[in-house]
Amino acid sequence: RDEDAGRFTAVYRFVLEVVNAAAISLLPLRGLGCDGIDNDYDCLVDECDEDLVPPTLKLSYVPDDPFKLVADAIEFLIANLCPEDDCTGSNDLVVGPVLLVPGSCMALVTGSPIEECVFNATVTDTRCNVTVTESFVLEVVNAAPISLVPLRGLGCD
Repeated sequence: RDEDAGRFTAVYRFVLEVVNAAAISLLPLRGLGCDGIDNDYDCLVDECDEDLVPPTLKLSYVPDDPFKLVADAIEFLIANLCPEDDCTGSNDLVVGPVLLVPGSCMALVTGSPIEECVFNATVTDTRCNVTVTESFVLEVVNAAPISLVPLRGLGCD
């Protein structure tokens, strides 16, 4: 009987390990690559291949009124985009460029001077060399295309 109990305990432990591994794989991955643990067992703690969550961009606020020019909307994004990453500090996150998506401006109502325009902005985690592009929709009055506004400051310091 003691022998059967030992086998049952071993099987029970194995099943628990499998169930726990499955449950852990469903947990959010934020912070996994910067937790002070060698998560992939390669004798390197918190290296880039353990950082599973890419950087993101958030707007510090969204304006109520439409922009008069596409250039104004781009400058607003440059000043108000806040880069975030669960593992990389803000000194290693670079935002830019911010560009109008060609052909993306469309009137909200037929004949209206206000158009919704899509802008793409990128953020790069220079520590791990990961770049992510995110899209933002802003309203512009009679949008006229422009190319690129130089990136100066972030407004999220």
